[in-house]
Amino acid sequence: MRLGLRGLSTTTTPARKRLAILYGSQTGTAESYARMLGPQAVSHNFEPVIAPLNAAEDLLHQADAMACVVSTAGNGELPRNAERFYERLVRGDVVALRRGTPFAILGLGDSSHERFNAAAKALDKALTNAGGTSVQQVALSDDNNLIGGHDVTYREWKRGLWQSLGGSLTKGGAPTVVYECPRVRRSSKADQEEAPRVGTRLLDVEGFGRAAVEANEVVSATGYEPVSRKLRFSSLGKVDVADVEYVDVLPHNSRQLVERAAKRLDLDLGTVVDVVPLDGAPPTPEIDGQHLAIATLLAEVIDLSGIPARSFLEGLAAIATDADESAELDDLANDLSSTGDYDKLSARGFSLVDALERFPKVPLSLEYLLSYAPRITPRTYSLASDSNLELCYNDPVCFRDGDCIYRGLTTHMMAQLKPGDTFSVALRQEAPGGNPGGGNPGGGGQGQQERRGTPPHQKIKATVAEEGKPLCVVALGTGISSARALLQARRKQKHKFVHNVPMVDTVLYYGFRHSGKDDLFSDEFRGYVDEGWLEVKKTASDDQAAFVTPLDAMDSSLADFLGANGQVRYFGVGGDVPYYVELKLRQVGVDVASIKTNGRYREEAFSKDLDIDNLMARTMGRGLSSSSGEAAADDDAAAEKGETKKTTAAATLAGRVGRTEMWCFQCEQTFKGQGCRTVGVCGKTPRVAALQDLLVHKVKILGFYLHELEQDDPAANRLMLNALFATLTNVNFDESRFVDLVAQVHEATDRVKSQIFSSSDEKKDTSKKTLPPSVPEMSMIGELFSSSDLLSQSPADALVNLGREVNVLERFGHPRTQSSEGLREMLMYGLKGIAAYAAHSMVNHREDPEIYAFLRKALAYLAKESPQQPKDDDDDVAAALEMCLEAGKANVAAMALLYDSHATTLGVPSPHDVSLRPRPGRKAILVSGHDLILLRDLLEKTEPLEIDVYTHGEMLPAHSYPGLRKFGTLAGHFGGAWFRQSVEFPKFKGPVLVTTNCLTEPHDTYGDRLFTAGQVGWPGIRHLGDENTIDFEPLLRAAMDAPGFFEDADFDYADPLGQTRPKTLRVGYGHETIVKELAGTLINQVKKGTITRFYVVGGCDGFEGHRSYYTDLVKNLPPTSVVLTLGCGKYRVNHLAENLGTIGDTGVPRILDVGQCNDAYSAIQVASALAAALDCDDLSQLPLSIVLSWFEQKAIAVLLSCLHLGLKPIHIGPALPAFVTPDVLKVLTTDFGVVPIGDPLEDAYLMANATGAS
Repeated sequence: MRLGLRGLSTTTTPARKRLAILYGSQTGTAESYARMLGPQAVSHNFEPVIAPLNAAEDLLHQADAMACVVSTAGNGELPRNAERFYERLVRGDVVALRRGTPFAILGLGDSSHERFNAAAKALDKALTNAGGTSVQQVALSDDNNLIGGHDVTYREWKRGLWQSLGGSLTKGGAPTVVYECPRVRRSSKADQEEAPRVGTRLLDVEGFGRAAVEANEVVSATGYEPVSRKLRFSSLGKVDVADVEYVDVLPHNSRQLVERAAKRLDLDLGTVVDVVPLDGAPPTPEIDGQHLAIATLLAEVIDLSGIPARSFLEGLAAIATDADESAELDDLANDLSSTGDYDKLSARGFSLVDALERFPKVPLSLEYLLSYAPRITPRTYSLASDSNLELCYNDPVCFRDGDCIYRGLTTHMMAQLKPGDTFSVALRQEAPGGNPGGGNPGGGGQGQQERRGTPPHQKIKATVAEEGKPLCVVALGTGISSARALLQARRKQKHKFVHNVPMVDTVLYYGFRHSGKDDLFSDEFRGYVDEGWLEVKKTASDDQAAFVTPLDAMDSSLADFLGANGQVRYFGVGGDVPYYVELKLRQVGVDVASIKTNGRYREEAFSKDLDIDNLMARTMGRGLSSSSGEAAADDDAAAEKGETKKTTAAATLAGRVGRTEMWCFQCEQTFKGQGCRTVGVCGKTPRVAALQDLLVHKVKILGFYLHELEQDDPAANRLMLNALFATLTNVNFDESRFVDLVAQVHEATDRVKSQIFSSSDEKKDTSKKTLPPSVPEMSMIGELFSSSDLLSQSPADALVNLGREVNVLERFGHPRTQSSEGLREMLMYGLKGIAAYAAHSMVNHREDPEIYAFLRKALAYLAKESPQQPKDDDDDVAAALEMCLEAGKANVAAMALLYDSHATTLGVPSPHDVSLRPRPGRKAILVSGHDLILLRDLLEKTEPLEIDVYTHGEMLPAHSYPGLRKFGTLAGHFGGAWFRQSVEFPKFKGPVLVTTNCLTEPHDTYGDRLFTAGQVGWPGIRHLGDENTIDFEPLLRAAMDAPGFFEDADFDYADPLGQTRPKTLRVGYGHETIVKELAGTLINQVKKGTITRFYVVGGCDGFEGHRSYYTDLVKNLPPTSVVLTLGCGKYRVNHLAENLGTIGDTGVPRILDVGQCNDAYSAIQVASALAAALDCDDLSQLPLSIVLSWFEQKAIAVLLSCLHLGLKPIHIGPALPAFVTPDVLKVLTTDFGVVPIGDPLEDAYLMANATGAS
């Protein structure tokens, strides 16, 4: 204990406890909560270390406690980045975990899943068994919680966590600090004279010098707010201004803030203290060990003006002695909702000093503020001139509350500077870390600029002054200052050249608020216009009722202006606004992808402004007839009446989502039913997603030119199939394979184009055989594989960057094409499904020219229909829907071809009981997927070696083919649907071969004995070859080395909850069996009343617990029902076969397994035959209900076939595709009878009591 100064702590500092905050995260949600916990841990006197669970062993030997946030993946297992640690825990291999180490777990789950939060429960048990001590019951959060989702549980868990772990900051306890500030002397006369010097920095900070102000003039109109100023200052030594692009300014708090803080802390500003850092204090040379006046510490070290962080408020709550203040602070810190008090106060300029004054009873000290309050940091500004040290900034009134006026820290400080004053600056050629920040001239000094788009160490000015290359500059607000420096540099460079005729090669799109008020540097730009090389398009956003931006002035002429060699530069507010600019450029036809790929697109974006984000989002949505478009119109009407403009969400999907690491919503499992943004739920990385997007884009272009070739190209046709097949969900995750495919497709495209354009027929018109200029053909791809140093990137890196420019989201950037683009996505996914079916037939040397012709036609349509050049949306929707229906027709042909391929090669499917038990005494191989021809080839290899082969997933129907049953090594079936690989493959005592989708992320428990073939791939997993070049030898050797099944009476994998595994499953009820052998029996049973309705229940299965709908539906059907099931969706119902029994005394089961997903063709044939036999005029009179589960793109192809055939209604679930807009859904439900599934009991009742199709 030491003697203290009034208002300062007299408590010694306890050592901080080390808290390991560990996460297991599949899609990033658990990681985000773990990272939120970090700053809050500091305020509770913990030293946090945040890492994935797989890295825990490197941290646990030093950790005093653990806090784990873990989501549940797949079938209830831990996410990939936690799996290894968990397995080592279970085996007892984690020696770093000290016995008794306290831990707490937050589980993130979905209560609709049958294994809700299983990962958190398993981790809790494993940590306890390994010697850890749980300090609170594991918290099981449910994403389906309608009030706050995971936020509610997180908040409660976190509050209990600090109490349970015994953080030093307890209610009413003494504050823990990492500084001591003993008084050196009492306030002297000299100190009293020093106190008024607040407003001039006294501390010397490394890297900063004092610059003298030469001028600080207002450049906006007199009396206009916000006030815009141009500050010119002297050089720090000898420096070439042309080499300087950025200025770091070190601000200080205003005297008013300092005096308010001193009053709240009851401190004398003139008192001098000795600043003594303790353990845990951040190194700060300018104050450590120094004798400093309190005035200096409050003015130059602690950021009193910024918005207090939630963790700081939570710290205040922890030390508050007044119960009411503690509760209010706790609520303020932990209410994470967008309508909570924290966000409301933040929007009003709520500062750290405001927080201190709002809660006057919280015991505070100077040491506490030095320990926990944010420090003043430099703000980075872009230079506003190419010849002088000038920067521009706004000094806005951020918020007024009565007599209180809130201003930005840095900008308001600079506004007080007069000629001759000095301030602390550092000059830079690029921003710190090579990530230029360039000032926050329009943001009130609340933070540094974000910088996007420009690679490190590349200067904006130096890279644009290239003579002869057209330049487009977009500048918003005070971003014009940076644009001014660029234009000056460009003008200076132009003077080195001699022009006989002036030519405009630069266009400036400049947005501001009011003409004649804040349109800065207009006279200077007018001079450039008079010189003949600059065109200026100015837009005053607030001069009229409707909010407008420079983007409204852009049209297709800009694309013509930029051409192939143009450059684009953006300067202005950050957030999503730069993305909206990019979207607009795409809309008007600018080849953004090529410009960015060639390094000619750069952005200098400063801090995000939420108001501007919302306004830009709204203006990007104009022109819609949808609700969001109407909302925009309401905003304009309000503005005309002088009312406050409302803001609405962007009317485009791209506008709503903004920039993401990836965007994929092609399957039903997509994140939160919207789209995967950071990593695919399937395990797809953003890099693989980009490569897939690029491959699809290139296949469209190949299809276009194949369509224009007007002659067959067999090699290109087959490549087209394989490339599309590889992009299906859960097929290929191997980056290197996609690089090879892109190269092959690009080479094929060049070859086909050369055939078109090298024709010697001079009369041949080739003008219509080119794509619109707005469609980037990515011709530079060929160079990537011939020039290793292109863009200083590997081919893979360069292709990933190209792929990001043609990602799915970019096609949803125009407000008039949202519905048509949704339908085009549906078409694209349907084409992928058709390609998969056709590729299976191709492996068996069965091909249909008509299918190839349609694929070429559809791809050409998709390539030409550029969202950057939209038609009337109604016409666009009609054309896209017509093409979708044509795709449904083509898919019927593809499914028929595949059925015929299998039937003629392997025999007509016939009923057969398949064993679900092992055959003892044999080595074994497990085969999953769909490829029956590959299975036949494998059986030919295993027969002489007496290695048994078991099927998995959709390979179950293989047992119905006589040509496969003839092999004695086809032993039986193992497991269930594809998504159960993680719980079933570890239990198989031999190698596993995955032939097609669906492949899930391999686990270490079986990864070393997993093989892929065909288009399937995963990095690091052994691949046996493609198509007809598969080498089975490594697989066979692995089988011989594996233990096999010798004394096993049963397989020991776990069955889904609530299911009892039968001894056998019956398969083989294809349409030929039903129509030729059972039709008479079925018709007779219908007439007798033993059958009242037929149901087609099947499709694709998936992880989600709410897929139990299909089980519950079938359980509740009347005993006079007959269910035809197919695809992996059969596993939701086929275990019910014994319960439903047989049809009368016929011995025919009431659940008939039709086959694989492509055998929807058989179900259609059965329905048609039954309708004819029962004298129905059409299928609508047949007592038939179609209930489909969809997951991936083959299911979309089947759905399109149903739409083409007029089958309706079609009940589909468990959720509707994310790419279907409300307008399209209305068409599908009204015109095509698509019905989302509902409650299974209600649906069962309605279907059973309907007349005809229902």
